[in-house]
Amino acid sequence: MYARRNARTGQGHFARSRTRAFSRLSSLAFVHREHPSRVVRLQRGQLVGYPPAEAEDCTTWFALDDNPDEWEGILGRRLDDHSAEVVGIPVFAYDVNLADRVTIVKSAEGADVSSGILLDAGNLTFRAYFETASEPGENWRPLMTNLESLGCWFDTWDENLVSVSAAPEHAQEVANYLSMRQGRNELQYETGRLRRP
Repeated sequence: MYARRNARTGQGHFARSRTRAFSRLSSLAFVHREHPSRVVRLQRGQLVGYPPAEAEDCTTWFALDDNPDEWEGILGRRLDDHSAEVVGIPVFAYDVNLADRVTIVKSAEGADVSSGILLDAGNLTFRAYFETASEPGENWRPLMTNLESLGCWFDTWDENLVSVSAAPEHAQEVANYLSMRQGRNELQYETGRLRRP
């Protein structure tokens, strides 16, 4: 519905580009990709932070489905000893979204590891990948500006890879916008949902 999928693998259609973009990381035995940046959006032209992220107090680790030796660390807000609210937008992990509540367990090393979704908040994650090198803000700032009216939240991995969180009522408009830009070869995009909420 929101983005095309590879019919054989079920993966998002830019999975190959993402793999290519981060191939230098794949030579490591275990890859831990943490992005401690805070989620923001434009509001009347000004960057504002995601309010629940002000209370972030942990990083929750998610195993990446396509490689069990790879993990993504996403900012969280601990709800109790066994659960947390996701206050970051996944860049690599699938089927977890901004404001979801997840169960957590402690790893042997003491890290908070997600063991499942307790409550799906209904938000949709999209990833936009810009293949060409850019100056700071050249890619993500116009994306934020164009989607400002839809109330989207944003997190960036770097200048070329941006995660977008959309409320369910705006998800199709966001997908249409990203699809239009992809059709003009300005970016590649995918959705972070492989299954329905």
